[in-house]
Amino acid sequence: MNQISKFGIFALLLSSSLTIMVGTVIARSLKEISVHLGFEENPGLLITLPSLGVVIFAPFVGKLIDRKGAYLMLRWGLIPYALLGLLGPLLTNPYLVVIDRILLGIATASIQAAGTGLIALLFIGDDRMKMIAWQGMAIELGGVVILSALKGNGGFSHHTRYVTVGGMMSDSITLSSSILRSTDIQLSGSGLGTWRPEEIKLLIAEILPEMFQLAADGKLKIETVNIPLKNIENAWEMNIDGGKRFVVLI
Repeated sequence: MNQISKFGIFALLLSSSLTIMVGTVIARSLKEISVHLGFEENPGLLITLPSLGVVIFAPFVGKLIDRKGAYLMLRWGLIPYALLGLLGPLLTNPYLVVIDRILLGIATASIQAAGTGLIALLFIGDDRMKMIAWQGMAIELGGVVILSALKGNGGFSHHTRYVTVGGMMSDSITLSSSILRSTDIQLSGSGLGTWRPEEIKLLIAEILPEMFQLAADGKLKIETVNIPLKNIENAWEMNIDGGKRFVVLI
């Protein structure tokens, strides 16, 4: 492992946690946000446009990383990410909103690619695999922010429904008794936090490729519960049976 402080590792993981916030953090209040931004006709685009920016511009970001370096591109991504995120609520013109969301996607692509590039540069062997696992958990950590947003304003019961255990960095999770006694909570998590580096290596090198091939051959099927993005608010009252996956259709 090359020289990097614990604060540097923390900063790298913290920047990784930003990537999930671009779209999912606004999903719960999508209807109200779309009205405020003048985007009532196609509210789902507010979530998907940043992803479009990532897909289109990620190759160009990768080339810039090769030329300018991952550290510089990470800084170049974080600054517009903050500015464009703050600018969004002030916009009322739909065309400006589209531009803002796509540019936010470009900034996200820069943060994602540069963060992974820095891990490749600064870590080797088991340390690299450990950092990749930590990065995955840090990305899920954005769910903690969403959890806070879902609590609402109180009233007769809390609005918390989903808790992503994979987003918790410690061995314990604390929920208030007012949440536990008033809500039908559903837990989800990848379990990667308990895996050893060699197990994660096996997952990436062998298990996932085999799963993708089985899925492509039609031999691997997962029972899902689907809901269109425009009806996402209806998911709040849904109960998903064990073994099924909840899928939002975009």
